[in-house]
Amino acid sequence: MKSLWLFASSVQSVSGEVSQTPLEEFEHYYYETRPLVAKAIFSITRDTNSEDLVQETYAKAWEKFKSFRGDSKFSSWIYRIAINTALEFVRKNSKNLKQLSSQTNDLNLIASEDLGPGQKLLLSDLLKKSFLKMKAKHLEVFLLFYQMEYSIQEISGILNLSEGTIKSRLHYAKKAFTEQMKNLGVNNGR
Repeated sequence: MKSLWLFASSVQSVSGEVSQTPLEEFEHYYYETRPLVAKAIFSITRDTNSEDLVQETYAKAWEKFKSFRGDSKFSSWIYRIAINTALEFVRKNSKNLKQLSSQTNDLNLIASEDLGPGQKLLLSDLLKKSFLKMKAKHLEVFLLFYQMEYSIQEISGILNLSEGTIKSRLHYAKKAFTEQMKNLGVNNGR
């Protein structure tokens, strides 16, 4: 693989300048966005072994890299691929989540630091379940704001959307999340 990188980096343009190959460009984007992708996938799957999903995300991105037009930032584009990959993984493994519905009728959660290991696992599964019910455009804003702690302005830059659109999606995401958690039998202790 190293020789491929050396070969790719030695390609020169007609004018004699060293030009960046698609492989080099993708490698640059990979190192730039990998923390974002890993965090996004983990925030949905809560799976500490999510490295396979990170690699799957980049494999999908590489397959479609020629179609990346640059209309949006690469980070926005790869983030959407990562979210879809994680949601696809959770949906495929949702059989286990369906068994949780009978366990959530009388569950009251106050704060995650007050929970035992079993309750934390249950809460993680409930979060996954509620994420599956959210629209993708609301989920990505919700995760960027609450899980990854980006500001409205930063999210606007990542997703290449106006701040007003981000605020609107965040509002609907919070509303949907609250409703889903209520439907799952979780309340805030009131």
